[in-house]
Amino acid sequence: MDPMKAQQLAAELEVEMMADMYNRMTDACHRKCVPPHYKEAELTKGESVCAWTDAWPNTWTFTRGWDAS
Repeated sequence: MDPMKAQQLAAELEVEMMADMYNRMTDACHRKCVPPHYKEAELTKGESVCAWTDAWPNTWTFTRGWDAS
């Protein structure tokens, strides 16, 4: 495979993976702690620490490892 095409494919897959992860995390937040109908512009403290604090460190570790390869 042409190296440029391989790089383009890898970039497209990374964007798709990040979009999927964002959608899954949003769904998890809505299921666990953030109502899907927003009444305030900002998250409450309980809402902001709910799912993101559990998932984000693992996500950061994964994506940093992904970039290093």
